[in-house]
Formats: sequence, C-alpha cells, structure tokens
Amino acid sequence: MKYLCPSCERMVDLERFRLEGTTLWVSCPKCAAEHGVESAPVSRSSALASRPPPGGTRVSLVSSPQASNVLTLRTAATEAVQLAQSVIDPLAVPEGRCPKCLAEQSDELACPQCGLVYSRFSPTSVEVPSWLLDAWRELLADWGSPARHEHLRSDASQRGALSHLGRLYRLRLAWFPDDPWAELGRAEIVRMAEVSVSAGLAKAQPANQEQATSRGRLFAVIAIVLLLGGALAILGSLLLKTS
Repeated sequence: MKYLCPSCERMVDLERFRLEGTTLWVSCPKCAAEHGVESAPVSRSSALASRPPPGGTRVSLVSSPQASNVLTLRTAATEAVQLAQSVIDPLAVPEGRCPKCLAEQSDELACPQCGLVYSRFSPTSVEVPSWLLDAWRELLADWGSPARHEHLRSDASQRGALSHLGRLYRLRLAWFPDDPWAELGRAEIVRMAEVSVSAGLAKAQPANQEQATSRGRLFAVIAIVLLLGGALAILGSLLLKTS
C-alpha cells in the first residue's frame, strides 16, 4: 500500500502508522512527517474528513481513481491550491455577504458591521487596481508558492495597495474559510499595516519634539530681549535723572 505524503509530495510505502482512538497516524519514511487521519473504511469515490488533535494539520484520506492501492493524504493547503486554480471571477462576492466589508448580511437594509446601505453600494468604491488584479490572477495560478505571496505583498506595500490586497485575501476566506494561504496572507497584511503606522508615528514624534524645542528657544530669546530692553530703559531713565 502506498500513499502520497502531503509534506514532501513523494509516493511512499505505508510502513509506519499507529492508531490513537479513532485517529490513524501515518509517518512518512522519507521526510518523517506525521499526519493524522480519521480511521474508517476508505471508499474509492469519497474522502474521509479527519479530526486531528488541536494544533494538528487537518487532512483527509482519499483513494486514487487510477490505482486502488494508492492513497492520498489531502491537506487544507493542497485543497486550497486546487480551488484557487479553478477560480473564474476573483472579485465575486459570495451570496449573503456584504459587498463592501464581506460580513454576513442580515435582514436589515444596511450592513450591521460597516453601515453600508445595500441599495447604495457602488462597485467603484472597492475597485482593485488593474495591475494588482492581473498579479492576483497569476498568484491564484500558483497559489501554493510562499515566494509569490510575499512578493505581491511587498509590491502592494510599496505601491500603497495593501488595503486592496487585504480585501482580495478576505474574499478568498469568504469563499474558503479553511484556506491557510489566505489566512496567512491576511495576517501578514495586518502586520505590515501596523508596522507602517508605527514607523510613521516614530518619524513624526522626533519632528514634533524638534518643533517644540525650536519654539521654546524662540520664546527664550524673546524673553531675554524683552528683559534687556526693560533693563536698558530703566538704566536710561536713571542716567537722565542724574544728569
């Protein structure tokens, strides 16, 4: 019996495994990666969802239609890559979601989260730059590449399009909540935005301090001039009286 290891993507013999409760733990003899699969009879036409312990990788055990003795361990990451490659309209909003903030719609006329009146929504308010949309389509075709994700985030940051890219990641999560690539991308966008704001505040603080120091020096000079002027006036009046 062979299976496709989702970590090293090699076809290996099913040699090392153990059963803990209802979970079958399979260890890859090549990379030593371990994956948990819900123990149950495997059908050629269906996948069995697994329930690994907290912190583990969610996988499913799928039989190959080409060979009955080959099993595939499918993770959420591999499933997300397959779904991303089949996207037709990357800007489509799932039914029942706010077209602006992507929150779940209610029965009210306005979004309870962002306050948008649905009847007044204009697609131009969330329009994505054409260059970013083209780059996003290319990324969807190679969704499992960390380098491509990082490059696009860096490019969006330099071109002031982090908010647009963040919306695209949130759109992917609206369609596929278990997409680890989209979740990581959204988290990185938030982190980059926070770093940008912090850097801006750090630059503004010395400038404000310098302005305050300059104003203090100016006030000090004015005070000295006034004091000297007063002293000279008093000295002058004394000289007049003595003369």
